[in-house]
Amino acid sequence: ANSHHNVSIDEPVAKARVQRVGSSLGKLDMEVGKLAAAAGVNEAGEPNPITRQLVAQFVGVSREEEAWNIQKTLLSGNPDAALQHLRHILDVSRQPPPVVMFALLDLARKLHGGTAGLKAGANPFQLTKPLKLWGQSQEMIVAAARRLQPADTLAFYRAAIDADQRSKSGLGEADRSMEMLVVKLCAMLR
Repeated sequence: ANSHHNVSIDEPVAKARVQRVGSSLGKLDMEVGKLAAAAGVNEAGEPNPITRQLVAQFVGVSREEEAWNIQKTLLSGNPDAALQHLRHILDVSRQPPPVVMFALLDLARKLHGGTAGLKAGANPFQLTKPLKLWGQSQEMIVAAARRLQPADTLAFYRAAIDADQRSKSGLGEADRSMEMLVVKLCAMLR
């Protein structure tokens, strides 16, 4: 950023950019050039730094990140929105079903860990590291876990594992299995 585009970028912002773009050096260089132009210069004629807000505004969501965004939609408990999001990820974004299934499994794991931990008397902040919760999803998962029962989340987690195993064994269609999981989770969250 400094040597080729005469612009500064701090490490957390650079990491956010890499998470969105990937590790291709050509693509990263192209994105830095675009972000440097968007940052502009200050009144003294010096380049403004690249900020997290610029990265969020000008760098598209990676395909992998898009698949993980379904977790937020699922936590809303709205089955129509969740099914539409699932179909969009599979049909429009063309995400491989195993990637989307893994996002569903991960959410099932976090919800069960959260409900079991809270029921056992754990502080929500104690759950963040072992469950790998961060950002906005942390609050959403903890809020959902407070409303749910460990037995229900365990049943959902087992259903997700079973659906994943069946689809990988050729015993069912992954798309249909994920649709059923989405409906089951939304019903549980209501």
